[in-house]
Amino acid sequence: MMLAVDVWSVGCILAELLTGKPLFPGTDRILASFALLKALLMLLALLVFHVVVLAATLVTLLQNCCGGKLRIKTCHVDMAPRVGSWL
Repeated sequence: MMLAVDVWSVGCILAELLTGKPLFPGTDRILASFALLKALLMLLALLVFHVVVLAATLVTLLQNCCGGKLRIKTCHVDMAPRVGSWL
């Protein structure tokens, strides 16, 4: 028999036990939801930052291993919607 554990909930409970304060304080569900959203967005920003740093480090490492002969080609993707592009 396998038991599932919600790791996020366990982490929240441990943080509240360690600090002695509510992790997402609020007077109602709306304020608590905004605090949770803010925390999740901060985690996402941190993750994106680390991915960018890791990618830059990997490019530098590959360029050093190839004696500077590695050419990295970049492209720009235009995400702006065009009129009638959904037709």
